[in-house]
Amino acid sequence: MSSSVYPQSKSTKPSHSLGTVFVVDSEPLLLKILESSLTKAGLPTNTFTNPLAALEWYRTNHQTVGLVIFDDNLPAFSAHEFLSTCLSISPAKKIAALSSSTDPSLIAQILEEGAVSYFAKPLDYESVTLWALQECQPISLQQEGSHVSQ
Repeated sequence: MSSSVYPQSKSTKPSHSLGTVFVVDSEPLLLKILESSLTKAGLPTNTFTNPLAALEWYRTNHQTVGLVIFDDNLPAFSAHEFLSTCLSISPAKKIAALSSSTDPSLIAQILEEGAVSYFAKPLDYESVTLWALQECQPISLQQEGSHVSQ
């Protein structure tokens, strides 16, 4: 991964002007790598492997979230269900989907239903991080730190 993605500052504290990047994927290794890339770039993250726990957290903390990234193949949820639930909680949030699918109709459906971007797996972590740096919405409240919740 190129170091050009990361800020020149040596500070390890996340930016206080950007919201948390909320990431949901059932693959713990993917989450760990993506979280590392995002936090090195200065974006606070909160990651979940369990979509039910993720949505419970999001309902309470959506005001601290600047960007949502989710896998379109989560256990117990269709891409449509997860996306529509996130949008019903906070309609103005920017949401991106991650997918192993190459089915153009599925990708088109996710984008038509409200996702603003789509990333194919295996992920190009640098591209996702660059996109997140450009798209993460600023917030007035900040929840510091990052962690993986089950």
